[in-house]
Amino acid sequence: SLIPLVLYHGMDHWTAPADVAELVEAPAILERYRPHFRHELLDLSQVADKTLPAGVVSKVALLALKYIFRPEMHDRVVDIVAILSKQEEEQPGTLEYFRTTLNYLIAAAYGLEDERLRQVLNEYFRGGDNIMPTIAEKWEQRGELRGVRKGEGLVVERQLLRRFGPLPKWAVERLAQAESEELEQCADRLLDAPNLEAVFLAVAEGRH
Repeated sequence: SLIPLVLYHGMDHWTAPADVAELVEAPAILERYRPHFRHELLDLSQVADKTLPAGVVSKVALLALKYIFRPEMHDRVVDIVAILSKQEEEQPGTLEYFRTTLNYLIAAAYGLEDERLRQVLNEYFRGGDNIMPTIAEKWEQRGELRGVRKGEGLVVERQLLRRFGPLPKWAVERLAQAESEELEQCADRLLDAPNLEAVFLAVAEGRH
C-alpha cells in the first residue's frame, strides 16, 4: 500500500484541504463521481523541535527544512551541527552527510553568514577549519551569482522605469526574486508589452 504524504516547511501553516474532493465543486447529482484522494500532512511549522524523530539523518533534515526560510536559522544551525558532531564521535563517517547538509544551508538558508558557520563549526565539530575552504568556495560562488543577478535586475528595472514610470512594490519584488532567464525574458518583452503587468505575465506563461 502507498500512503501519500505532504511534507510542508513554509513560513505559514498549511491551510489547503487534505482531500482533493474538497477542491472540486460538483452538483449533488454528480457527487458520487467527485474524486477522492486524501494525503497525510506533516506541517513542520506546527511541530515542536523536541518531537522530531530522534534519528540523526531524519532530525537534521527536518530541522534544516523547518528553519531554512526563517531568521531563526542563525541559532538553529547550532543544534544541527551539534547533532552531527555527536554522531561523528559515536559513529565516524558522518562527514559527507555533514557537507551535503551545509551545502544546502549555504545555498538556501535565510540570513546565515559565513562567519556564523565558521564559529559553529570550530566550536562543535572536529576539523572545522578543514571544512571551511569548501564552504568559503560555495559562498564565493553564491555571491558571484547574486552579483550577476543583481546587476541584470538593475538594468531591467531602469528600462521598466523609462517605459512605465515608477514601479509598484509587487514589480520591484518580482525583479528581486527573478532568475537570470526570467530577467532576460522581461528585457525581451518590455519593449512591446502594452503595460507592466503584461511584461511579467508573459514571463510567467513562458515557464509552462
